[in-house]
Amino acid sequence: RRRRSIPSATPSETPSTAPSSSSLPTDIPTISANPSVPPTSKPSFKPSEYPSLKPSFTPSEHPSLKPSFTPSERPSVSLVPSGSPTTSSKPSATPTSAPTFVDYFPGELTVKENGLLLSTGLTSTIIAETGKRVQLTGKKRKNRYSKIMFHGNPDGAAVFQRRESEGWLYVSNSEVRDGKGGVGVIRFNAEGKVTNYEMVLKKTSRNCSGGKSPWNTWISCEENGKDGQIWEVDPFGEREARKTVLGGDGGNFEAVAVDYRNPLNPAFFVTHDAIDGEVRRFRPNATAVESAMLRGDYDHWNILSTSGGVMEYLVIHPEGSDPRNVNAGSITWTTNITEGKINAEAYYKNVEGIEILDGKVSFATKKGYAVFTLDLDEGTFRKLSTKTKEFAGEPDQLKYPQRQDNQEHSEDDQELMYVTEELEDRFYAGVHGIDSEGKIVTILRANDRRLVETTGLAFSPDNRHLYVGFLKPGNVFDITRLDGLPFNGKTSSITYNTEKKDKKKDKNDNKKKKKRQDRDDDKKK
Repeated sequence: RRRRSIPSATPSETPSTAPSSSSLPTDIPTISANPSVPPTSKPSFKPSEYPSLKPSFTPSEHPSLKPSFTPSERPSVSLVPSGSPTTSSKPSATPTSAPTFVDYFPGELTVKENGLLLSTGLTSTIIAETGKRVQLTGKKRKNRYSKIMFHGNPDGAAVFQRRESEGWLYVSNSEVRDGKGGVGVIRFNAEGKVTNYEMVLKKTSRNCSGGKSPWNTWISCEENGKDGQIWEVDPFGEREARKTVLGGDGGNFEAVAVDYRNPLNPAFFVTHDAIDGEVRRFRPNATAVESAMLRGDYDHWNILSTSGGVMEYLVIHPEGSDPRNVNAGSITWTTNITEGKINAEAYYKNVEGIEILDGKVSFATKKGYAVFTLDLDEGTFRKLSTKTKEFAGEPDQLKYPQRQDNQEHSEDDQELMYVTEELEDRFYAGVHGIDSEGKIVTILRANDRRLVETTGLAFSPDNRHLYVGFLKPGNVFDITRLDGLPFNGKTSSITYNTEKKDKKKDKNDNKKKKKRQDRDDDKKK
């Protein structure tokens, strides 16, 4: 036999026996050049590496309450020095090097599975159902389930990076009445598989949504009238929950967001779901904050339970003389709660979810079918209507994907603010995205009338998993992209909701134009 000659490969085609630094996954933390420090895939939380947050002190023996360094919760300032490891875990299921193709079409709802209608390029898995034991897919033995049943009415949620091992926690509120609510936690390993489920807060009522503190605790809000309070919960289960000073005399509290650009003067924003439900801004006791910074992580647990902070209430001032035209204007803050309630009833009734990014606070008002965005630095606001053909319900929870220092970005990446939808039985609730220009796209929606009100919106640390729940019947879904990219990565073409309405309008306009042309032709004849 004659041997076939093999063409010589160019250097770029020849596989290397050792990967080059440029081919390594982008989300592997940078390894110190100091040979005395062994490489590690875990983030380092040595105080000396974060001088802007913590003066020198002995690390606490309670690591679960360390300040969070996840940029998405305080995105305006990078607290990680250049070249330092980041808090992101290794890829959950797929390599972080980008695939050679992008196969995700937001807004093109074609995939029907598990009672959902998903955008092309998405897939779903049910990971929890109310009244059933949670399947532990991350355990070696098959058919392993949690010891307890998954809680009822899963509502607001967040994801926390695990530090004792790679993986993360999905923290979920239970909006059950009469002291039967609380907070549950689903634990995941680094591959995104479930390893455990447990309750970390019990005997509370109607735990609606909440927010993450900068020191990795979950702030859970009770929407329970005069008895409603706001609790600080350790998602790692090492400490008992505490009632905070945020709830004051009680209320229908919804959600929390934190401006942590200045760690010595943090601001906590709280929403209140009532006709005259004010938006609160709380600045904690300065002495408690300074003590926490000086003594270590342990004392951060005391900040929200120490009295003596300053509580203020939002007052918006619309532009122009027409009070119905509340599209933009200026904002101020008052210590008079009555003034805040009067302003809320006039302009932003029944506030729900709240989120912060780059010094801009966004909150949803369900009665106005709108999202307000406050520019904290400029002292201004703008209002965006969310009502489109595809987004017919009330906007509820808001969430940005988590920001990672080592995640590559390009101009093609899509950074959307995701919004859940509160609907009763007549419609199909969904998850929608709002881009920087205010255009809205529907990512997914229910395709089964038994699925009511989308809740529990959260992203895994690498943004490759989008978690969403339905208040009833109480399912939680894990949504992923088939192309393996994160949800804030590149996408194919986007079908915006407004584009769909415009196409229909154009079609009607063309029909009218043709009729006029036909009439003109008849007259000429």
